Amino acid sequence: MTRREWLWVALAVVFATVNLLGVWYAVVRGEMVHCLIHVGLLLATPVVTWRMIARRPVGY
Repeated sequence: MTRREWLWVALAVVFATVNLLGVWYAVVRGEMVHCLIHVGLLLATPVVTWRMIARRPVGY
């Protein structure tokens, strides 16, 4: 894995952690729309990260 790929993975872990905490915070406060936004971002994180890592050219 290249340095750039490691950076994307590290940023994705931080982003997912913040969103997981956001889900918890929104549930505790009873804000369901806020919670669903965080859940959506949490579910989108691995997809976007995988696409960013998979952009390297074939045979790289």
